[in-house]
Amino acid sequence: MGSSRAYHPVDLLTGAVRNAAQVEADLACAMARVDATAEALKLPAERRRKIDKARRVVAKPVQHIAFFHAHVGHRLAAFTADDSTAEAIRTRLIPAIYIQKAARRAATADERHTLQATGTRLLYLAREALNEWPPDRLAEAEQLATECANVFVRGTSCVEGRNGQLALRHHSLHRLSKRRLAALTVIHNFHIRRPDRSTAAERFFGSRHDALFEWLLDHLDVPARPRSRPQRRAA
Repeated sequence: MGSSRAYHPVDLLTGAVRNAAQVEADLACAMARVDATAEALKLPAERRRKIDKARRVVAKPVQHIAFFHAHVGHRLAAFTADDSTAEAIRTRLIPAIYIQKAARRAATADERHTLQATGTRLLYLAREALNEWPPDRLAEAEQLATECANVFVRGTSCVEGRNGQLALRHHSLHRLSKRRLAALTVIHNFHIRRPDRSTAAERFFGSRHDALFEWLLDHLDVPARPRSRPQRRAA
């Protein structure tokens, strides 16, 4: 399994849930194949250093997978106390919606069609497992599954999106200070809103927060007005 396919909380072909240990093992195998290829091709030291750099960030995807499953478990515990229902949502409903989401981002038409068919089949099986639920409760379960699937963002898409915005809006400015970058990050996460009026922080944490600038006005110590200087009379 390649590193790109390994970095998913579910198997895209079967819908099986993949935990952090499985992802870590698959990523290690992918890196071992890269090392073997580099050795066979006699890559120079500069190329080897880039491979070593990629190896150092493998821990981050594994932590991301672990966080995703912990978040899903917390949301399911708050949603239902029935273990069988929670298991059906975790192993069938969430994977189905996640694979449908992945299908929209697939590189080729054939891959999109394959993933869409898998997602549709899993969604049918999930609804069959929950067919005793009333429609409104099932709709709530699917909404929960959608929110959980949206929590997992492959790679650093959220960071890359912000970096792209900085490149677009602030490309003429060089050497932005750390304080200014931190301020821009806060504005991006807590002030900029989508058409649905949600901020990045609200979508990530799943809860509303106070308006950024109103909060600042309530908590910021505004400097006193400068003392006015007496005007000098003309001689």
